[in-house]
Amino acid sequence: MIFWQKARIPTRTEQKCIKKLEDLYQEWRNLQKLEHRKSEIQMHKNAQFISKLDDLFDIAHADALNLIYIEEDRAFLVAQRQKGRLKSLLGIDKNKCMKEKNSEERMQTENKRNYRAHQELVTLSETVQLQSSSSTDEYDDTDSEAIMFENVAGPSTKHFRSSRGFEAFVSEKLAVVLDKCKISDRNAVHLLIATAEVLGNNVNKLIINRSSIRSARIEFRKERAKKIRQDYNLANEETLVVHWDGKLLPALTGKGLVDRLPIVASVNGHEQLLGVPALNMGTGSDQANAVYQTLVEWC
Repeated sequence: MIFWQKARIPTRTEQKCIKKLEDLYQEWRNLQKLEHRKSEIQMHKNAQFISKLDDLFDIAHADALNLIYIEEDRAFLVAQRQKGRLKSLLGIDKNKCMKEKNSEERMQTENKRNYRAHQELVTLSETVQLQSSSSTDEYDDTDSEAIMFENVAGPSTKHFRSSRGFEAFVSEKLAVVLDKCKISDRNAVHLLIATAEVLGNNVNKLIINRSSIRSARIEFRKERAKKIRQDYNLANEETLVVHWDGKLLPALTGKGLVDRLPIVASVNGHEQLLGVPALNMGTGSDQANAVYQTLVEWC
């Protein structure tokens, strides 16, 4: 593989190269088993195998001639595959290596420049966020997503301008859609900003930041849960069937599994999920307490 890399010829995967070598070895072993035969066919097979050893052990990529963009390297591979192997590799192409080295150095310099610019922007954003947090404005909970940049050509702060929105537009239906599509608060910021710009709205006037969206979604969830409990009034029902079953489910925060207890109430053919509380332990006592507390919360 080292010599093929020096020749700038793309190769097969290592596993396929090993398979080809094993097949060649197995062919030799089969000929060894029949070495006592002196028939014309057997002697012809032996001669073919010996001549094959003088040919190129080709591990080039199946589409190597199309992948190689230097005509000289393509011609070298064709010559290597011919009988007698008319070409030989004397060393490394110094001109090609020098070009690749210069290209790699330019890439490293560009990466360092981009990293420094990113660090300056991060530091600048943190500074503005700290200044904003000390303000007594009505929307004191805005975070770094609310910072607007105008005509920023680089890490310079010459044209920096911060802006605060004042129009709340996150509705209950929008919050439900974000929850249904499992969109995080941070991703919702980028999605809403792009949508507002496409619709021709002034983004600077809208309250679009992670903390405000999170607060709105939490508030709408509470209101929706409260409304569900009010609509599912069972005070006039004489009998009620409660079902529960413990399940190991992924934790909402962090890694690992959590023992949860789905609790469902059914009456007159209608079912309602009352809750899925987390349990410290899956004992019968813990399950009974969780069911009782859930029924008390639902009155």
